[in-house]
Amino acid sequence: MSSKRLIFNFTESELIVFLEENGFPKYMYKQLIKWIYTKYELNPYKFSDISKVNREKLKEIFSFQLPKIVKISIDPEDETKKYLLKVGKHEIETVLIKEKDHYTQCISTQVGCPLRCKFCITGTMGLKRNLSAGEIVGQVMAVIKESDIKPRNLVYMGMGEPLLNYENVMRSIEIYTNRKGLDFAFRKITISTIGILDKLKGLIKKFPKVTIAISLNQIPEEREDLMPAEKKYPILKILKYFEENKYFRPTFEYVLIKNINSSEKHAHKLLRLLEKIRCKINLIPYNENKIFPYESVSEEELNKFINILYKGPNAITVRRSKGKNIQAACGQLAGEKDAE
Repeated sequence: MSSKRLIFNFTESELIVFLEENGFPKYMYKQLIKWIYTKYELNPYKFSDISKVNREKLKEIFSFQLPKIVKISIDPEDETKKYLLKVGKHEIETVLIKEKDHYTQCISTQVGCPLRCKFCITGTMGLKRNLSAGEIVGQVMAVIKESDIKPRNLVYMGMGEPLLNYENVMRSIEIYTNRKGLDFAFRKITISTIGILDKLKGLIKKFPKVTIAISLNQIPEEREDLMPAEKKYPILKILKYFEENKYFRPTFEYVLIKNINSSEKHAHKLLRLLEKIRCKINLIPYNENKIFPYESVSEEELNKFINILYKGPNAITVRRSKGKNIQAACGQLAGEKDAE
């Protein structure tokens, strides 16, 4: 196994310390960040403003290896691109979504997921391992290098539960938002989570401008049937927190599944549940697949649900998932041939 340190694992402060400890000039971290994250140059021999001796030394100490692209699938309808990436002995997926005037990238935080939500294909994998901060950052870098497209928005909605890989996710946000490097805006980063209160508080305290999306998906008394992790991470604690902290406006995601959580009764209960919380409600018609027997709702059922929620104070949006034809939509990522 290589003893080299993956360069994408380092935050700016960590890189400064590491370089000084290894005898490099103090200012060199700025040069490294510029080459890697603004010029996307990963060959140290081409770092022309760094001495030849230090370039050789960088090559010896650091790995500049991105996750390997195994396969790219493109949806012919909406041009969504799904990337199958190899990280170590495992494979993960990331998705580049074309919007009207920009791109959004959906990134993974774990190989698989331990939560086993009953409508999500990723959960059938179980958890293989957490991704390092460098492997999270490497997904975006790999896409930029392949496509020459830098996404405007980053959504932590791929494989895994971000807050169960808390430290690496936090460090990846720090790397993504470094003004000298990739320079993503905090408000253009969304963390999607089932709701793990202690970690959520830490995230909001450190990065208050990051967007939070809570995967609600069901009224509390029925949520455990759909999301077994409800038993350990009860949604009522999350709701109470946001009811008491109105300065922060989260999004609540609600995947609509026919005959499971889409009745008018569910809509009325959801309305009452969220009426005292300053939030957005994002409705997501279920993405049907060959693994689970669930069905999506009809347009008529969707409109009835929406019209009930319109009686409340919060904004309602509908997410029409892209990439359905290549199994790249919400809840469909699983890694096509993950190796044990």
